[in-house]
Amino acid sequence: MTSSKRNIAVIVENAECAFWAIVAEMCPDIKTGDLDPAAAHLLTETMIQTVEAWINGNKVKPEESEQADAPLTLGWNRWHSGGGCMIWSLELLDGRSAHIGSDLLVLSSLGCEAHWEAAAEDADSTHHLLVVDLPSSDLKVKLLAFLVEDVAEKIAADAAIIYRPETSS
Repeated sequence: MTSSKRNIAVIVENAECAFWAIVAEMCPDIKTGDLDPAAAHLLTETMIQTVEAWINGNKVKPEESEQADAPLTLGWNRWHSGGGCMIWSLELLDGRSAHIGSDLLVLSSLGCEAHWEAAAEDADSTHHLLVVDLPSSDLKVKLLAFLVEDVAEKIAADAAIIYRPETSS
């Protein structure tokens, strides 16, 4: 399974099942499986954060890859883990933001922080101005509807560097 296809909720659900199976096996004198709902929620949230941190810490960053010699032209300096894949984010000067994952580019009407807060709250994506599957031969043309030519050209060039189809291992 590629990192862009990972669903953290499914990973955590499976991990929790395995965790509780081991706990039950190691505590045979306990006959019920009751747990305070607040404690169960805390465990799930902690596991989600831990899985995201693990993915973030183990993903090969572009500067460590074979494409490190292809310099990015814009300041893609914000990393975020979205749905299990690493996403590069760029704060645009006009308050909008751009985000490139392993197979998608999103141009948002919101800045980076607001964009990720909305995503975390499972808000609808009405703030998405443009969503493009990568690779896209006409990305610059699509971006020109929203950005000046110089910025559209640089984002398209950087997207070509950042985009790497991942292979299953």
